[in-house]
Amino acid sequence: MSFGSFFEELKRRNVLKAALAYIIGSWVTLQAASILFSIFNISQFWLQFVVISLIVGLGIWLLLSWYFHYNTGSIRLIKPMPKPETDSEKKRYRLNTFILWTITLLLVCISLLIYYEVRPTTGELPEEQLLASTNSAEKSVAVLPFLDLSPGKDHEYFSDGISEEILNYLSKNPELRVISRTSCFSFKNKAADIRAIGQKLNANYILEGSVRRSDSIIRITVQLIRAEDGFHLWSENYQRKITDVFQIQDEIAMKVTQKLQASLLGDKFEETDPEAYTKFLQAKSLGFRYNRESAETALDLIRQSLSIDSTYSPSWLLKSKLHFQIRIYAQDTSALADAQFAAERAISLNAQSAEAYAWLGRFHVLNSNFGEAYINLQKALSLNPNSGEVLRSVSSYPTISLEDRIQLINTAIVLDPLEPINHRTLAIYYFFMGNFQQSLEALDTYLLYRPYGNGDHGLRAEILAWLGCEEEALIELEQEKDNFSKTYSDIMTSLVLGLDNAASKVEENRQIYEVEQPYLLAQMYAYMNNRVKAYELLETALRSDDYDMYFQLKNDPYMYGLHQDDRYRNLLEKTNMPKALELNLKPENEIIRNYLPAP
Repeated sequence: MSFGSFFEELKRRNVLKAALAYIIGSWVTLQAASILFSIFNISQFWLQFVVISLIVGLGIWLLLSWYFHYNTGSIRLIKPMPKPETDSEKKRYRLNTFILWTITLLLVCISLLIYYEVRPTTGELPEEQLLASTNSAEKSVAVLPFLDLSPGKDHEYFSDGISEEILNYLSKNPELRVISRTSCFSFKNKAADIRAIGQKLNANYILEGSVRRSDSIIRITVQLIRAEDGFHLWSENYQRKITDVFQIQDEIAMKVTQKLQASLLGDKFEETDPEAYTKFLQAKSLGFRYNRESAETALDLIRQSLSIDSTYSPSWLLKSKLHFQIRIYAQDTSALADAQFAAERAISLNAQSAEAYAWLGRFHVLNSNFGEAYINLQKALSLNPNSGEVLRSVSSYPTISLEDRIQLINTAIVLDPLEPINHRTLAIYYFFMGNFQQSLEALDTYLLYRPYGNGDHGLRAEILAWLGCEEEALIELEQEKDNFSKTYSDIMTSLVLGLDNAASKVEENRQIYEVEQPYLLAQMYAYMNNRVKAYELLETALRSDDYDMYFQLKNDPYMYGLHQDDRYRNLLEKTNMPKALELNLKPENEIIRNYLPAP
């Protein structure tokens, strides 16, 4: 049958003109929507919604144009053609009507198929509502180490550095709980399901990506994923010159916070010369290996970086930490002054660096300069209370009660579940509290993530001795490789276990501690109930500002025998420490604020 009559009827009713006008109008609408939605960062869902609406609208528009005609400001009903009289005319009329309705229904079906194809897989809510409904009480994100896709696979330090810088920037946002570097980087080079990673890190969202660097060109691919179901919320590719790396990092951080509906801070990434930044990242990668050789090589690299740009605050902070490592590894006392100068220089260049204030506060605590420690720790908390490193540093402040120290570390563990040092610190605090079983459990958790280091076997031996596990404690001692730690822990373990040769071990080794660390020797005599020598050494420790004196005296289990003495109480008063701080601690699964009230 000829289709001509139906085509003529479409022309008579101006349906074809109406369809052409609708298509042109839809195209203009989509162009405008794509530009405006991008400017105002409106979810892609709504652009898809506009497209589907326009497709559905086409069918409705065609139906209206079939029955109605618009002309000179009026709308009138189109008169139908004369009613068909012959059978052939009736058949053509029915066929035309069927075709028109079929086209309309087909457009509606296609629109529905598109909608169900592009809608979120977990429900029919738009993306913003899905984000809010997943967990409106908390927005937690983990930044996984970016993959190095450079041709030579020799820029891992660079890809690690970029992901870490983004992580550090996001952690400053009070509306986000950002999983720390240590926990995130524990999944480096490991094939793991996003859902499993989210559960392990207690994170609702995962940011992952890759970096490809070739000469002066850098290409970064990044995507934000909801951990609950693996749904991709956002992805982007960047290809720029290396000089634009800071702008790229800032843009990624901005996109992540917008997608998580969290407000942005006014801060921007600190920028430096590309070559200086490269050497900084290389030094940082080496610095995390925690051995003397790596520390010395990293220190040389950071000096080269600062010779190119001496105004980059993160380089000075890293320099301070490396000097402190050298002080420990090489027993170089001059390194302490270098470490303090570098930390203060970092703060002078960036007064918003919570990490720098926390590190300087911790540095002053270790050197018994508690007035300066208080000022810097309080400042660190005011800048970024959402940081496990800041909380850990605060917990070292001597007048904080053991209960509050433990809560601070437990909160740090919530923020940073796979940071090993948190668990070791918790083990020490439980040890001072006399909760030896919990101390052992925390230490064993630490050892799951980090192999035995200096003093770890010795500490575990002491805990086992307090638990009465003599055979296990002695076996543990034999595995300690650090001579100083082994000697000290051997003496303390022997004293707690009541071994016959314990007293002779103290006398044989007293010269090791008498001048440099009198508090440790005082512990030994206090446990042996030799009060005269114990108090004599404690007075010496007080005069020399021995940090252990301030940090341990009040809760040291080896000093239990002295607690009822007036002389012991007088010693506590002589320490001249500020009044114990009452911390405003919140539940462990919330961000803690304002820990340190005014003195």
